[in-house]
Amino acid sequence: MKSLIRHIAPQVLLKQVLSAAVVPIIFFTALAACFVGTRVDGDGGEYFMTSVAFYNHLSPDIRSEDFAELKAIPSEKARKSGIPQVGILEVPNGLAQGQRIYMGFAKDVRGDIRSIHFWLYSALAAPFCAVTSALHVNPAYAFSTLNATLVILTLLAIAKWIGRCRNQLGLFLLASGTLFYLRWTGPEVLTGCAVLLATLSLMRRDFSLAIFCGGVAASQNPSAAVLIPAAACYYWLATRFPWVVIIAIKRRSKIVASVTVAAGVITAVAPYVYSYIYFGVPSIIAQHYTSSSLVSINRAVSFFLDPNQGLLVGLPALFASLVLCVSSLPSNIKSRWAIHAIFALVLLVVMVVPTFTATNWNSGYALVIRYGYWASMPVVALCLASFPHQSENRRTLILTLSIALQLIVAWEARWPDGGYLENTRFANFLLNKYPKIYNPEPEIFLEREFHKERVFTPTDIAVHYDGPVPTKIIRHELNDGWSESGLCSDTQEVVASKVSDSVRGWVYYSGPFSCELGRTIRREWRLGRRAENTKLLGEGWSGMEDSGVWTDGDRSTIVLEAGERANVQFIILSGHYLVPDERTRVFVNGTDLGVLSLDQQRIVIPKGVAVQGGKLNINLQNLNPTSPAQFGVSDDTRKLSFFLEKVEMAFTPDH
Repeated sequence: MKSLIRHIAPQVLLKQVLSAAVVPIIFFTALAACFVGTRVDGDGGEYFMTSVAFYNHLSPDIRSEDFAELKAIPSEKARKSGIPQVGILEVPNGLAQGQRIYMGFAKDVRGDIRSIHFWLYSALAAPFCAVTSALHVNPAYAFSTLNATLVILTLLAIAKWIGRCRNQLGLFLLASGTLFYLRWTGPEVLTGCAVLLATLSLMRRDFSLAIFCGGVAASQNPSAAVLIPAAACYYWLATRFPWVVIIAIKRRSKIVASVTVAAGVITAVAPYVYSYIYFGVPSIIAQHYTSSSLVSINRAVSFFLDPNQGLLVGLPALFASLVLCVSSLPSNIKSRWAIHAIFALVLLVVMVVPTFTATNWNSGYALVIRYGYWASMPVVALCLASFPHQSENRRTLILTLSIALQLIVAWEARWPDGGYLENTRFANFLLNKYPKIYNPEPEIFLEREFHKERVFTPTDIAVHYDGPVPTKIIRHELNDGWSESGLCSDTQEVVASKVSDSVRGWVYYSGPFSCELGRTIRREWRLGRRAENTKLLGEGWSGMEDSGVWTDGDRSTIVLEAGERANVQFIILSGHYLVPDERTRVFVNGTDLGVLSLDQQRIVIPKGVAVQGGKLNINLQNLNPTSPAQFGVSDDTRKLSFFLEKVEMAFTPDH
């Protein structure tokens, strides 16, 4: 018996050593792999220059010495590391020529140059940038090293709080999107770690630390500030229903808690104070790169389900793990964890809705849209917290599933070489074989088909091909030509098997396609002293001016000749308002089409609106006519609203 024990014991010991070592080996190998091919990407040029400024003179303003250091980097090295050297060196000239923002930099109220992004992440990266500069290695390594350091520190804190299965915690965090963002030269990993720690702190009822971590996250991504009121909500929940608490409570002294809360709130508010002091507005980014009009159901669907960058498509393992973690818990605690799962998902949704305002929706990312990565951390936190309650086999299943699924997604998304200017394999498959079911946000389709990031206009047409066969087209409703599609001649129109309206006037056409002789006629009438088109104007107009005519008073009418049996499709009233963002109520042949913005907007005529006596009678109800005299700009007392320059009408002719 003793000889048997002596024979088996070394084997058992070796197995335990190997099992204990294999996970850390995989973890640190994954961290090291993220340094291969690391490049400055996205807004990384701004963060890099601000880091250079910090290690040169401990301030975020970009000075001549900082530009000189950038210029000293050999051009080939800058190219390989992804630093937009030429573009950044042109920043002083671009700003001197009057541009408000150039390459992500702007002049402050004193004339100094600063990045438009808050400097916290850059300040943290500054010591690492100093090291890469001294060693003459790829500058992007500074950000990868910082990101890896943040992940390790976060895991040390989590391991201390949770106490068991420490090795598996790291692998799960990496598999939940972090691995793919370690190479990212922006604050996504910092935000993700802060949101993760804030959520776990909430569960521990360590509300002061939750508020501090929420403030750090909000300094880089403002919508993460919701974690601060979330702390108050969870405090109420845990106080009123103590049985819902799932992690051991952490208590701090009142002094420490008060200082921590104050630090968190100050950190959250700091970017707004900084922007107001130096740029004169609470948020220069919000002013120039967001619009509340973009918040829509379409954006929500794109955020969660888009095959190119959607959260559920890019991180399927995370949400599958959430189901596995909660469903496998003992029945006596399952309801508590289900409540926390709902809380985590609500947190996620509330944090991401403000991101729908971003004007640059199709931007740099890794597997999943950037906002989705850090906003999903409440779900990661819940899964990690449940690990001690899972059996060893269940934890192994969850880890194996997570790693396997995310490796498949990484291949599907062409990571790490694939970018935001090309379709993933899954998106490409849908566009090739099932184009009718995939209508992405127009910016996603346009930029990935043109393989270029730029501002698109109504004259642009993008066509997706499956080999030589066109399968999907996007065209703006203001564009009546098809010649740019390359599919039909100038006198023909493309006929699609399915037409789907998208947002902001863009329309999708799904194949198969055919060409037919054009049937739609477009007629236009220009206004002005030389145009001689005054016959179409009824009452409610001022005197004709060189390039158009003003509405005058509460109502103005237009009468268009269309033909007895013509089918009018739409009209366009081109011009501009006296007061920006004004609106007009439009009636066509007595039918109320609602309150609309006339400026360059296509007004679709419903099929039920019949042409009366060959005419289309347009009645404009000017909601807020205003005289220039009210503004003190002139003595003009006319009640003006809209300056009409041109009228267009599209219709199919008499049959």
